[in-house]
Amino acid sequence: MERNTHKTKAPVSVSSGLLLLFALFALFVIISPASAAATADFKFEQGNPNSAEYLRVIYLGSLEGATATEDSQWVWNFGDGTTGTGKNVVHTYSADILPTNLHDPVIFMVRLDVTPDGGGKPCSKSYKVEIKEPSLAAQFSLSATQGPPPLEVTVTDTSFGRHDIESLYFGYPGSDTTVSSLPATHVYDREGTYPVTLTVSRGDETSKATKQVIVRKDAIYIGSENPESSVSSESADATDAPGTLNAPETLDISASILSDADVSSDVVSEPSVAENNDEDFIGKSIGSLKLPDTENIVGVKEIKSKRDRYLSFFEEIIRLLRSVAGLPPGPFDGGSL
Repeated sequence: MERNTHKTKAPVSVSSGLLLLFALFALFVIISPASAAATADFKFEQGNPNSAEYLRVIYLGSLEGATATEDSQWVWNFGDGTTGTGKNVVHTYSADILPTNLHDPVIFMVRLDVTPDGGGKPCSKSYKVEIKEPSLAAQFSLSATQGPPPLEVTVTDTSFGRHDIESLYFGYPGSDTTVSSLPATHVYDREGTYPVTLTVSRGDETSKATKQVIVRKDAIYIGSENPESSVSSESADATDAPGTLNAPETLDISASILSDADVSSDVVSEPSVAENNDEDFIGKSIGSLKLPDTENIVGVKEIKSKRDRYLSFFEEIIRLLRSVAGLPPGPFDGGSL
């Protein structure tokens, strides 16, 4: 008897067909544009880290896959317990909440939540934002820089960034002239020129700055508490020791991140000064050399004497220039060429 060697094919299982259909459906869902969810993101940039603006950060939000047209649809959590709204915002952190341990970095967890138009599903994005601290530079202000004894001087720390006060020396010989906390006040009851020195530190790094206080019986008082003084304390502060950091007044944000930003600015540009071609430029130049009548300031008489010699020299030059140019006599020519 012959054996039947013919074999029949096994039917495709139902489970394999279902698996194939599920795979096709999953692929369709993945590549379908309608299934793409909105994605939120943001960029951030710190203000100039070597100025008073180092705690100010600009945040620029973005949204892909949807639109959000109202400020209320953009909600920021700045990581310091405060919130804000709007697509682009500027936030200033308080120095009071910075870590007291100088070795701990200044980091805030910032979160942006965006609700798309039409009540779509909200989306969010979070980043750790680290605040870069200014380079350590000792800075301080004096309530008075010159005056007769007894002269009271208060020193205020204006150094940027976290730091410790190592010492403040009033430059006055005797006891109790060095302190370790600010503000601090000292009364100078004797004449002299006293170097006030502040030393600050951050870890192993230190910085020192020095200013002078002049105490004389005939000295004119120069200080912030006397607004009628002929010289302001701000002018006196311009004589800071070399290396003292001067802070710019405006937020330093790079043009790259601000190119598409819609952030309002408080900076008001000064109107340009119109040119006046009718005025005597040479006469104005000579007039600008005049000094105020400050007979009580030491050395002013000698300066005035030098000024008079310079003026005579310039008057001769002006007469010569007018003669060559064929100009009429000016107000400084004495009415003759």
